[in-house]
Amino acid sequence: VSPELDAVMAQIEEADALVDAAARSLGAMRGAFESNPQRLEELQDRMFQIKDLMKKTGAGSAAALLDFKAQSAQRLKSISLDEDSIAALEKQAADLEARAADTAAKLTKSRRALADKFSKAIKNELKELAMPGAAFKAELQPFDSGLPAGAAPVFLRPTGAERVAFLFSANTGEAPKPLDQIASGGEISRVMLALKSLLSSADDVPTLVFDEIDAGIGGETAHAIARKLARLASGRQVLCVTHLAQIAAAANRHMAVSKKTQAKRTVIHAREVDGADRVREIARMLGDSGMQESHDLAQKLIEQAGEY
Repeated sequence: VSPELDAVMAQIEEADALVDAAARSLGAMRGAFESNPQRLEELQDRMFQIKDLMKKTGAGSAAALLDFKAQSAQRLKSISLDEDSIAALEKQAADLEARAADTAAKLTKSRRALADKFSKAIKNELKELAMPGAAFKAELQPFDSGLPAGAAPVFLRPTGAERVAFLFSANTGEAPKPLDQIASGGEISRVMLALKSLLSSADDVPTLVFDEIDAGIGGETAHAIARKLARLASGRQVLCVTHLAQIAAAANRHMAVSKKTQAKRTVIHAREVDGADRVREIARMLGDSGMQESHDLAQKLIEQAGEY
């Protein structure tokens, strides 16, 4: 119809021949490939494993991962031991275990010898702190190896073959129980004061804090606690929250804490008192800062505390 289309037709026929030739080539190549979905899955899993190993080892490439493998094999070879070396190490381990068990046995024996003396000494300290009916016991509790009885030697930890538990009872007739489970805040403070007083020469804790240590006491007991706190503070910092004038008078520095309402909010104030202010504060703690007798007694308490 249109002679101009003859050239286009020639191009189409040429393209048809090329496509037919490409199809025959692809058909020939198709026979060389094997369709194996299982193998494909295996290769994909392998790729995931390689990527995971590269992430764990920090290797940035497959070549770096192969280097890591070679280095690991070399390290493994360097620590591999023959039977003689293993036997020597087993004997060394057995000797060390025997030495550790012997050392632990000596420590246990020493602890048993001191436990009763220590418990009696703490009980005497507690009597001076207005707890005459208190019972105290330092109990040795062997560590559990988790194995049946007799199945293994003594189970050891860095602190020995047992832990030392402090058992306490505040009242006569009650069986002592773990201190941290039954003691009140004030009782724990007094037990701690007794412990620190007894172990002051061996304890290097730089700061001690006592709260409610004056709960339920007064009179001579307050003086006894004040003396112990003052002596304990000779080698470290001791912070004590107290409502008793006898204890406050023994302090080197006295902070008065008060609570006030300002702009419909409760505000806590803390200020250091000294000199005449301190005398007035201790007189207030005695019950009446307006009486001369209270001021005289406060001054006397401060002077008396200087002798502790």
